[in-house]
Amino acid sequence: MFTGFSVDSRIHQAEARLRAAQANRKETVQRVRFEGQRAYLDLGTARSLEQAARAQASLAEESLRLATQRYGAQLGNFLDLTVAELSLVRSKQALAQAVYDVMIARATLDFVVGAPLPGSTRTTVVVARAR
Repeated sequence: MFTGFSVDSRIHQAEARLRAAQANRKETVQRVRFEGQRAYLDLGTARSLEQAARAQASLAEESLRLATQRYGAQLGNFLDLTVAELSLVRSKQALAQAVYDVMIARATLDFVVGAPLPGSTRTTVVVARAR
């Protein structure tokens, strides 16, 4: 029985839909893999920046301690003391930001992976980050 090539046409359409679905799947897998890698690298970067901020805060505390001693011994002036205090405040602010950035990076990685990673205390992760 002749069907006017409708069966062949439907087969070709189904094959085309299958190829499109396979290409879409491949693209989705690549995108998810990329997002996971990026989130992992962002977490590593955030942790490194946190370590650097902790070191800077420690140096600022020591600088303030020395400036306070110099000022108390009348070997330093009030401006040096004030600059050391300001440096400490700024380094603590940078540390707080670095800790926050680690938390955001960790939450983002948890979100991308689809579940909290081992060692994570969060059970529900909500990430709203402007890009």
